[in-house]
Amino acid sequence: MRYPRMRLGLVLVAGLIALQSAVAGATPTVWSGLDFAFTKANGADHTDPANQDAITSQVELTRAATQGLFNIAAESGYKATSPAGTEWAFLQNNPGQSEQDLVSTNWSLLNFADWTTALGGRGVLAGAILNGPGVLHLIDEDIYLDIQFTAWGLRGNGGFSYLRSVPEPGAGLLVGLAGFAALSRRR
Repeated sequence: MRYPRMRLGLVLVAGLIALQSAVAGATPTVWSGLDFAFTKANGADHTDPANQDAITSQVELTRAATQGLFNIAAESGYKATSPAGTEWAFLQNNPGQSEQDLVSTNWSLLNFADWTTALGGRGVLAGAILNGPGVLHLIDEDIYLDIQFTAWGLRGNGGFSYLRSVPEPGAGLLVGLAGFAALSRRR
């Protein structure tokens, strides 16, 4: 064995290329169902973590006293394109879909836009937000989840409530264990 380091290097390079290809072609993660309720009460402090829904470490939704939702993990307040790192599908931007079709498992059939646009724009947002289900896409993590707003405070109250999906218990652990098992077999 004259070139063991070279062989090891080639194996590592091949492994990295295979891993990169697998990640690039990976299918998105889908959380389905409306299993978790979140509420920010009218008048509650949006800077208090108790009033922020930390869906992931990169997406934490909240709302100040007025205007719309924003991602406090990535932006300091609401903008026309908020919440940062997200895109949404509602009936307003999916006119050919029924409420039954507007679910995270149908993500590839849906049209996504920023939150305000997906709800039909500023003038109709307050009425549209309680008008049925939606699907939220966490762009950087490539996660699709079901969401349905159940309350929206008006006149400077800043409250809101919704139901949303959560990951299946142990889903990340199973993927990690499968990867570990595959590596262990090769030894």
